[in-house]
Amino acid sequence: MRFIVVLLLFFAASCSPVAQNSSGTQQERAFSLPAAAASTLRVVVTNGAGRRAGVSSGSGVAVAPNMVLTNYHVVAPFFDSDDGAVFVLDNSAGFPRSMNAVIAVDARLDLALLYVRGITSTPATLALSPPRQLESVTALGFPAAADEIFGRVRESVSATSGQVTAVDLGPVGAFGPIELILHTATVNPGNSGGPLFNACGEIVGINTLRADPGETSNAFVASAVTEIASFLESYGVQPAVSDVVCSAQAGSVNAQSCEYDGAPLTAAIESRSLQSLEPLLAGIPETCGATLNQAWLARRSIAHDAVTMFLAMGGTWRLPDQRCSERISLDLSGSAVWGAAGERAQFERFISAVDGAVTTQTVFPEEEHPSTYRYSLSGDRLKIENLSSNTTWEMERCTG
Repeated sequence: MRFIVVLLLFFAASCSPVAQNSSGTQQERAFSLPAAAASTLRVVVTNGAGRRAGVSSGSGVAVAPNMVLTNYHVVAPFFDSDDGAVFVLDNSAGFPRSMNAVIAVDARLDLALLYVRGITSTPATLALSPPRQLESVTALGFPAAADEIFGRVRESVSATSGQVTAVDLGPVGAFGPIELILHTATVNPGNSGGPLFNACGEIVGINTLRADPGETSNAFVASAVTEIASFLESYGVQPAVSDVVCSAQAGSVNAQSCEYDGAPLTAAIESRSLQSLEPLLAGIPETCGATLNQAWLARRSIAHDAVTMFLAMGGTWRLPDQRCSERISLDLSGSAVWGAAGERAQFERFISAVDGAVTTQTVFPEEEHPSTYRYSLSGDRLKIENLSSNTTWEMERCTG
């Protein structure tokens, strides 16, 4: 059966460096609806005036002082209008605030970061890891259906609960896979950009789309916290991030209850290889809480190193005999790099970060045999090695 996804944005024609850590015991970190609601905001976009004026409504979440994270498709109408505007309903203050700036948008991740001066909503804490299958999750947001049923634009947030059915790589747009959470906490148009919380009250995802109700039901999708954390870090935002996996056994040091061969995990961590580490994460038993924490802290550290290295490599580069008009450009996109050379563009996901070099593998365009690249800086030169074809380029930065 064909699986159709529906972006959750509600449209209505109308004339009217390193992340901070946050930890605590499992009891201290229990989900609290008032606390989660204090971080969740409504995002309203107008796309002009006159007969063709429109208003769209979505959701968002405070991730740092004056910073609101939402979906790219929520604010996309703003970019299609010369006189559009974005407003954020600050729940704590009880009135809308005008967005001051769009810090970043990423169509591949369907994420947008907004700067809204003076919001008093409490920044939420990001989870250290995505949830596992059958873990409980809660979705918060402002679905249009609630406004319609109650006959007014409600200030209070709506909440639904469910379970995680799968965590895996999949596409949101046309530019290669990102890590997604499939869950059963019902979301509807208007929930776009709203947070998905785990049982510890930490953000594990941003709700983005749902399956077409005419074809399937109870299938809702959020981008995972691993993508969100790298996206925020790419733009200098330092959200609070838990340093303990949300699990009944997280932090446990009872080695007698932990039956797990840690040798492959140790080797993966020492190699600083996400490609080796990530397949092992799901196989660590929850009874091995200390091992879980070690593995996810290592994963976060490797991703942080990759982002930091690529921030230094970002920009435009050329071969010594090239003009800058024939340049190669490199830009971050969550846990991937977007590269463009001439008319060819591709995405590559990080697979390792070690000894001052980042190794990537192509994910878009999709290829039968993905290429592997290694990037490193040597003085003012960028070295790019295609490990699949044994080709090397030494590039100079374009300036001016």
